[in-house]
Amino acid sequence: MSFQIKKSSTKSESSEELLKVVFKHLVEDKQLVFGEVYAPNMVDTDWEAMAPEDVEYAAHTFLKNNYLDNIDVGHNLEKSGAVVVESYIVRTPDDPLYTEGAWVMGVWVPDDVWKSVKSGELNAFSFYGTSIKQPVSVVVDVVTLATGNTEKNESSEKDIESHKHTYVIRLDEKGSVVSGYTSFDHNHQHTILLTSATEKAMEHSHRYFVE
Repeated sequence: MSFQIKKSSTKSESSEELLKVVFKHLVEDKQLVFGEVYAPNMVDTDWEAMAPEDVEYAAHTFLKNNYLDNIDVGHNLEKSGAVVVESYIVRTPDDPLYTEGAWVMGVWVPDDVWKSVKSGELNAFSFYGTSIKQPVSVVVDVVTLATGNTEKNESSEKDIESHKHTYVIRLDEKGSVVSGYTSFDHNHQHTILLTSATEKAMEHSHRYFVE
């Protein structure tokens, strides 16, 4: 499941694409999610990529056509109530979170959808557009092992204090989680099957981000 940004397009219109990028940042008190909609010259899970000028064109076209509330859930083509509140192209190579040239979006999320974001069920933007494909040969570095720290947990009926875990995950060639687990803390451990959240243990889970 992911948000879908629909009706945004590249310069050509020959085939539809669904391109997913995991959220990079949440602002919980304002119910905002931030993430790259698309980064240039980066091979995605469909083994496709976009040139910087096409990423910029898509971002600008989205705003020029006033598609700010054209965001659905799971590609059902029904407006979810979410609204774009920030949209920009990264112009600096030393941004700590985002790739230079990437289209970054910040979206306000209504209560019912926010619950799914917090649980990890909704974990990415999915860019719905059209393009003409041009075959090229590239060398791709594939990350198959990642480690880091989870976010703190939400409150649970077990009255466990807010805490984090370290995690280890193994990924396949398309970036999907093969297996993973967290450290053993506060008398429990979580398995990891999703690219954005742990499985539940002691009635809570944790979001996490792969850098």
